[in-house]
Amino acid sequence: MTRLKIFTWLVSLTVWEASWAKGLDELSSEPTPPDPASEAAQVEAGKTAPTPPPEPSEFSKSIANKLFLTTGISYTKIEADKGAWTAGLASDVGIAYRFSEAFLGGQGLASFRYAPSDVVVLSEGDSYRGVIETYHFGGIWILPVTEALSYVASCELGLVQISLESHDGMEEDSDLESGVVQLTFGGGADWQVLEKVKVGPRVYLGAGSQVAAQAAGMVTFIF
Repeated sequence: MTRLKIFTWLVSLTVWEASWAKGLDELSSEPTPPDPASEAAQVEAGKTAPTPPPEPSEFSKSIANKLFLTTGISYTKIEADKGAWTAGLASDVGIAYRFSEAFLGGQGLASFRYAPSDVVVLSEGDSYRGVIETYHFGGIWILPVTEALSYVASCELGLVQISLESHDGMEEDSDLESGVVQLTFGGGADWQVLEKVKVGPRVYLGAGSQVAAQAAGMVTFIF
């Protein structure tokens, strides 16, 4: 009977040691890393495929790098048959479309430019203050010289609208406010400072019932 108890005790001890060793093995073993492909598949299972960016329209493709927006500040001097005209700083804004890259050896652009300017007029002892608005329609010729430098020339037909108010309470002189037409020639240069941004000086000379000289600094954005 004693031998049977000893045998039973030895069997129990052996089984306990084996179980304890197995538990240690399970604790010390490193967990199996998850399969990245399997995780990605699970994450994407409930998602829709990303929407590709919309393709640009044919119109957008046709005008890419051909649309020019210009703006700047200028000083204007005006001479007229009647009255003494004084103008100061003015702002310009314009838009142009490049219709040819081989026009007279350069680039040809159709253009529109709006140029308002504050003025003071002295006529026959009366003083007037107002604004001259000029709407220029014409063309621009660009001659690339280097990768960054281009020469610019322009020819424009301008429609001039004049609005004046008397400082002395006198009636406005209709002769001073009569609309005029100007033929304007311009020239200058552009330096490319960014991929689609250019800066440069301009000089304009307009002739008609008024003579206007304008010196400007322009910024051009290309779209």
